Amino acid sequence: MLTRRRREALKALKKITEERGPISYEELAQELGISKWSAYELLIQLENEGYVQSELRKCNGKCGGRPSLRFSLSPQGEEVLKGESGLEALREEISHYFQLAKRDLRAASAALKEKLTARATPLLQSARSLTMLLLELRNYSSELYSRIRRIIKSGEDLSLISGAAMVGDREGRLSRIVQICQQALSRLSKAQKEVIASILKEEAKILDIGKEA
Repeated sequence: MLTRRRREALKALKKITEERGPISYEELAQELGISKWSAYELLIQLENEGYVQSELRKCNGKCGGRPSLRFSLSPQGEEVLKGESGLEALREEISHYFQLAKRDLRAASAALKEKLTARATPLLQSARSLTMLLLELRNYSSELYSRIRRIIKSGEDLSLISGAAMVGDREGRLSRIVQICQQALSRLSKAQKEVIASILKEEAKILDIGKEA
């Protein structure tokens, strides 16, 4: 799963190269508003991961005709962006709930409760129910909250989250949410669980979930 920084870099690279072909790292730096060395390092990392390809091309103008390195998306980069576009709506929805929770936790929980009764794909239902569980744990149990936070940070199987919540929820307050989580997660592939884990880890940072206090 791409980080937001890498995703933005690939999108910018795609946009520019569609207009003018392979570009230099300086051009990407200008598009992203970062230093040229940061852009170069980012492109090299993406190339090492297979998302970007480079070639030496003759340069006209300021470089005096010397060959320069030009970058473009690789076929793998093209494919990953196609897949990412399908997840954008999911990521935006989950981000919305965490942004709302920062201002009004109860309002965010209430909005999510309504969504949990609606029909949805297992991927979306899992993301919604896990987000709901995290928000509820903010107020319910600091011990459970810390335990779930460590699971998210470590990248362990998401199924451990609902299991840990069920064991720690002695009063049964979270039983319905946990049940929904378990049912939805049981229908996901390992890759789909990793997608949700990455989104939760990234978007939940606004509430300091997913990192140690």
